[in-house]
Amino acid sequence: MDKGNNADWYRLPDLCATTDTLIGDADGVYHPSLFNDRLLLGLKGTMSETEL
Repeated sequence: MDKGNNADWYRLPDLCATTDTLIGDADGVYHPSLFNDRLLLGLKGTMSETEL
């Protein structure tokens, strides 16, 4: 993942929250409008960036 894709990842939860869209992965389904889900998505994005 390059910096452009990383920036896209951090905009995705904003877009999904605005359009009331869920984000899912192997661990679960997240609603970016909810504080805890937004926090988990942010942590997942940071961890993914760190792994690269």
